[in-house]
Amino acid sequence: MLLTAMGLSSSLTVNASLSVVEIVGLSNGIPGIIRTVNSLRGSLTVVPSSALGEWHFVVGGTNFTPSGTEYWGGRLHVQRDLLTGRFHFKSFDRDPTTGLWLLLTKDPFPIGDSQGRPATRVNVFSCPLAPSGLTVVYELENFKVDVWVNSISYTGRRPTGPFESYLKSHVTKESQSVSQPLPPFEAHISKCVSLPLTGTLRVDPPPTYLTFTYEGPGTSFVYSWPMLQWVGNAWDY
Repeated sequence: MLLTAMGLSSSLTVNASLSVVEIVGLSNGIPGIIRTVNSLRGSLTVVPSSALGEWHFVVGGTNFTPSGTEYWGGRLHVQRDLLTGRFHFKSFDRDPTTGLWLLLTKDPFPIGDSQGRPATRVNVFSCPLAPSGLTVVYELENFKVDVWVNSISYTGRRPTGPFESYLKSHVTKESQSVSQPLPPFEAHISKCVSLPLTGTLRVDPPPTYLTFTYEGPGTSFVYSWPMLQWVGNAWDY
């Protein structure tokens, strides 16, 4: 099968079906909800920001046959530079003999699903080959989020931080299993982040285990994007 970066000349050949058709908005700062606190000591206004920090996708497998072992697969990786905000892309192919990952290109490529949503997905399964042998196939997609204080203004004593803040996303559980399809399920999930006064944190997305139970191979947890972000209390939004 063919994994193609849309609109680009580079392509990656792997022995698995993979469709990546939309670009998740790679913004260098999505402002969150403004938070203002007034007291007798003064006022404090904080604007948080977030961006996609890292995105990773790998699909591959190993063919065990009487004639030997063959490796195959493809890997995509996007990482945002914490200092410059620049996004770096890497595409890898797999050596069929050694199983080592070989860098193909650093050209940009589309990421996300058809609606521009990142996902956390694990899919590991085995399938027998005729007349004998075994193929072990795996698929993994995950991402991280960069968060920081976009701006801060105050009167009175200078705040020191950190600030209690939250990321919230609409998460959908989807089943890719054909033999045992799972009922769809969705919820809004939040994650608490201790936001420093300066600097950028790279954090995992809101954890699905708070609401979902892992359903086995073929289950995807798809996150809406961008996430809702605020400084304050968990119940504010």
